[in-house]
Amino acid sequence: LIEIDNMRVTGYPSWTYNYSLRLPLWIYKLYNGSIAEAKDYINRVLGNIPEDEVLKSQERYHRFFVNFPYYPETIYSETFDEPQVHEKMPDFVPLLTKYTYEEALDWAKSMGVTLNVTTINDGDSDFDSKLQGRIIDQSPKQGALVMENPVVYITRMGYESKEITVVCETYQEAIDFAKEANLNVKFVYEPNDGTHEIYELAYTEPAQGTTFEEGEFDTLIIHAYGCPKGQEFDNEGNCVIAHEHHWGEWEIITEPTCEGLGERKAICQDNPEHIVTEEIPALGHDWQVIEVIKEATCNEAGVTKYKCNRCEAEAEINVEALGHNFVDGICDRCGEADPNYTPPENNEDNQQSE
Repeated sequence: LIEIDNMRVTGYPSWTYNYSLRLPLWIYKLYNGSIAEAKDYINRVLGNIPEDEVLKSQERYHRFFVNFPYYPETIYSETFDEPQVHEKMPDFVPLLTKYTYEEALDWAKSMGVTLNVTTINDGDSDFDSKLQGRIIDQSPKQGALVMENPVVYITRMGYESKEITVVCETYQEAIDFAKEANLNVKFVYEPNDGTHEIYELAYTEPAQGTTFEEGEFDTLIIHAYGCPKGQEFDNEGNCVIAHEHHWGEWEIITEPTCEGLGERKAICQDNPEHIVTEEIPALGHDWQVIEVIKEATCNEAGVTKYKCNRCEAEAEINVEALGHNFVDGICDRCGEADPNYTPPENNEDNQQSE
């Protein structure tokens, strides 16, 4: 410790991580004043100076004199000339006892951490109704590295035993029920086929009519049809503020083939997170005859060989028999006589015989 009188220092708040202690450390902003002022300021922030002592610590620097008016000096500055450089902090376990149970679950999910929960229920010897619903203990402690602790253990206080039945036939009834039952509310918006009103109740979790002990559930999940007015679903199914898209040019993701579908996309020029995709129909084969394996006749089918100009695929396709084309009793293709042909009568011969 160095005692320096009448020196003025500047600084800015920052942080660092002590890997030996496995503990995040915060560096408090110093007063643009004396070392003693900075020391008192930090102690006040940490709560080391009782409220009734705070004014006394300030009086050390603010004194009244009879020979000139009192002007309190500016003891700190919000702006500094030096650049602020901060260390990148690793992911560490926070002080979960300051979190609600729902916040702890969200943090664990975001970090990929498994949360192992022990609940002290009503009737247990260490149950305390004043702490019901709160997280009261955790392991490992605050500051432990997430990468070294894939499982975090917490102890939470349950609720006093009380049977509750979910009663909520409408959206507003679900919200009112959650307030009365001291439950958190989470909204999930379901796709709307156009037959429902905005905020019309789809269903709840737990379901309407479910009876449970208070504390068995922390959150009432309300499923409602459609997004709120002025919002729309994004690609991940979340409701976001709607806006008019200005799509860019189509970009080919997958080229279509003769038999396979392709895909293309367009990106919104206002928000690149908005992307629309659509299928491109298959092209179909571009067949060309390369060989007549067998000519079709009047009575027999033929076979023709084709090759695609695009994909080099080959196919042999049967050609149906042509069938006879009789003219005056004779097939003009193969010369076969029509067994059902009856020649017409000669009118001149009939006249001579008469």
